[in-house]
Amino acid sequence: MAEDSTVAYAATILKPRQEVYAFWRDWQNLPRFSRHLKSVEDLGNGRTRWTTEGPQGDVSWEAETTQDVPGERIAWQSVGDAKVHNHGIVTFTDAPADRGTEVVVHMAYDMPGGFIGEAVAKLTGNSPEAEIAESVRRFKAIMECGELPIVEGQPSNLKRGDNVPGEASPKVGVR
Repeated sequence: MAEDSTVAYAATILKPRQEVYAFWRDWQNLPRFSRHLKSVEDLGNGRTRWTTEGPQGDVSWEAETTQDVPGERIAWQSVGDAKVHNHGIVTFTDAPADRGTEVVVHMAYDMPGGFIGEAVAKLTGNSPEAEIAESVRRFKAIMECGELPIVEGQPSNLKRGDNVPGEASPKVGVR
């Protein structure tokens, strides 16, 4: 196995710890906030099958839950001949001053292609760091709002030079 790429990301979620833990603990919820996951199937006895969409098609592997302390932490690791060896732990603690739950995600991946694969992933915006950060932000949105915010078609999602639907194009350089 190549050297792991380790990632950590934290967020404070304005919901009670048990509720936040329970949502994450239902493995089948993970694809709702992790774009790279197509599905996570609970196989029973602490085993799950994870499937992600890769450039050459779907990639699946099995994982086992190595720690499960209700309301506090969940840990897992890939097992067998996983194409992407990984392990992780998510901790849940009460935020100070009754401000919800602090969630900290630690993950380690054996990146396909080693350091070259990791460099390519970073250049294309598909690095484990970016994926975990986005997943935790999406998890926070689902927990606090009940859904993911969508910005397509809104002015905040327009790129420079785009027009807002229904608005006339600005006349640049015309007097």
